[in-house]
Amino acid sequence: MKRKIRAYVAAIALVFSGQVNATVIQYFWGNTYNNPAMMNATKKLNVTLGALGVNLETNFWGTGASGVNGRSSSNTTDVLPYFNAAYRLNSKWVVGLNISEPVFADQNFGVNPVTLYDGTKATLNSADISPQVSFQATPELALGAGIDMVRFYNFQNNFVPFGVPAAGNTISKSTAWAAGWNAGLFYMITKRDYLSLYYYSKLTPVFRGSSYNNIAATSNYSLTGLPIASTTFVNYIRMLTDEWALSLKLSYSQWNDLNVIRMNNVATSGFLQFPVYASNTFAYTIFTKYQINPQYAVMGGVFRDSSAYKNNTRTLLYSSTRFVAVFLGANDQLTKNVLLQLVGAYGSFRNTPLINPLGFPTTGHLNLNAALVDFSIVYSV
Repeated sequence: MKRKIRAYVAAIALVFSGQVNATVIQYFWGNTYNNPAMMNATKKLNVTLGALGVNLETNFWGTGASGVNGRSSSNTTDVLPYFNAAYRLNSKWVVGLNISEPVFADQNFGVNPVTLYDGTKATLNSADISPQVSFQATPELALGAGIDMVRFYNFQNNFVPFGVPAAGNTISKSTAWAAGWNAGLFYMITKRDYLSLYYYSKLTPVFRGSSYNNIAATSNYSLTGLPIASTTFVNYIRMLTDEWALSLKLSYSQWNDLNVIRMNNVATSGFLQFPVYASNTFAYTIFTKYQINPQYAVMGGVFRDSSAYKNNTRTLLYSSTRFVAVFLGANDQLTKNVLLQLVGAYGSFRNTPLINPLGFPTTGHLNLNAALVDFSIVYSV
């Protein structure tokens, strides 16, 4: 019975990991940034297969680096699959494998006369392969740890070289590997109060690839200075009744290591250096779940993230600001061993000032709308 309660609370914490992060690059949803200690809620075997559908709409209005006043927009849709499996070895130990996409971006403004020098396209995908282990130290305390082996691919940061329109759109494609680690604990304070505390280390990829446009090409393009922030999570879960749970979560991401991005051997442009002026961020989430009956449950919550940029020197691509999102969902215990879950979310930021950090005459505002649908199937025995 105690393990059944822990499994229910762990499921709440996993749903509640869903957050839309305003940095665009890093996001917490699906099974990204999970607490490895949670695996000890597994009875014998637990397998989750899911996918996240993401639609991002970004609108800029103002004066771009071209000096042209007007509007520029991006609207993209992507599907991001994920997988998690946990297997109990004995009464103390559980091993697992988590595959997720914690780092993602997709913006496509095209060669718009307003923003062609600020940016035309930005994409970034990742695959985090994380073997994990959990140990039940006491009846109340579970510990967990894992290794993150992250493959970054399809990274593009495209633009038309400033003052060289004949070069056309410069396409710079690159990939990278980075390694990190994660660790956490899950503690039962009382039979109705639980604490989930965990940490993911910083990732420091070095991107290498090619860069080309209409008049030049290079095969030794590289980008450095774009670390993925280390993040600490604290999640308090309260069972208000046997059917109703409340969760409060705080995350702290250390973006202050993001200072200068350096691009080497860019076609036509050569060496480029971008000051970033990033700082650490806090994100807050309030989540609740209600078990209507043994088969159906409903859930909902609100998320708020602070901005990594404390002044307005943000770029058109990979923009960040204060961000608010709401989400609603439900699950269906289809059979004794199969659970279906569907969560939808909508978030936005409005009228965010934008000033190009390179001193280009870019001044204007950004709106961003993010719509997400997360569907997963959970098999457990």
